Amino acid sequence: MKNEMKKIITLFAALLIVSCSNDEKSIETATEFSQPSNLKGTYCFISGRTVFYDQVTNIGSCIAKPGSTANFIYNSSFKSKSTKWTIISAEPNGCVIVNGNDNQSEISITFGSNFERAMINATGESEKGELCGPTLLITK
Repeated sequence: MKNEMKKIITLFAALLIVSCSNDEKSIETATEFSQPSNLKGTYCFISGRTVFYDQVTNIGSCIAKPGSTANFIYNSSFKSKSTKWTIISAEPNGCVIVNGNDNQSEISITFGSNFERAMINATGESEKGELCGPTLLITK
């Protein structure tokens, strides 16, 4: 059962992985929450001030300025009874700090002055035991 749950989480993470890049958008112009389009069935995604989705491909991108703090929100097609945020990786180690409780749908993260890139995951669970866990890659 535990291996099946790992496979499900891995599958959802692989399907919903969000890539980030430091493209033409700047933090100063990133003022709206964005979400993928044409969502059907069971889905989840991470939104935030610097998270953007291409409306054709539904591929996301995001930026984080070193020394800044950003809020991220877990969104899903089901009412999540619990949400667990995980810092999968951070370069350099320790440059990403979760502020407060990591067991809620919204999280605040501070990026150290030496921040290069990070990968975070938010896994939500429905009352029926459905799991959905998007992964977000973040770069400066």
